[in-house]
Amino acid sequence: MAESSIESRRETPESPKQRALHMLLKGLAFVPNLVFAALAGSLLAAPISLLLFRIFPSAVAACIQDVTTLLPAFGLGYLVARKFHHSVARWIWLPAIALWLLVVLPDVASYTGQTCGLSRSQYFLHEFVFDIRTNCDEGLAWPLYTLPTLCCIGYSLGAKLAARRHPPNQE
Repeated sequence: MAESSIESRRETPESPKQRALHMLLKGLAFVPNLVFAALAGSLLAAPISLLLFRIFPSAVAACIQDVTTLLPAFGLGYLVARKFHHSVARWIWLPAIALWLLVVLPDVASYTGQTCGLSRSQYFLHEFVFDIRTNCDEGLAWPLYTLPTLCCIGYSLGAKLAARRHPPNQE
């Protein structure tokens, strides 16, 4: 008798309140995934970046660094999605890019070029894309903004691949 009451609860459709709560909790799952992807991915990518700058000339290492930053985060996203089957992990790149744009666009728009003589596009490429050291800034733009964003993109790509290769079991 107890089993039939449990089965009947499973078969009953969710109420609108339950559905709204479920959607809210699923939406809030973005926050820990985003923080985990950015922090853990950045910590995993840091030794690779340091190694690149020791092996290659600075200009070459700065260009390669964007791609190599994705690799540890990709593996992390793959493992997390395979283990926990978080569907939100595949979409972490959206808020990461939105936050990056909210920080980067005003900074680039307010750049005047008086202190270092670079054009606005050169400033954007040097400070936010390739981590090329200039005298324009403290050099913290890439590690504080671009690195976590790249890690979130890699995390999402890994989670997407894990979801395709290992779909959750439907019981």
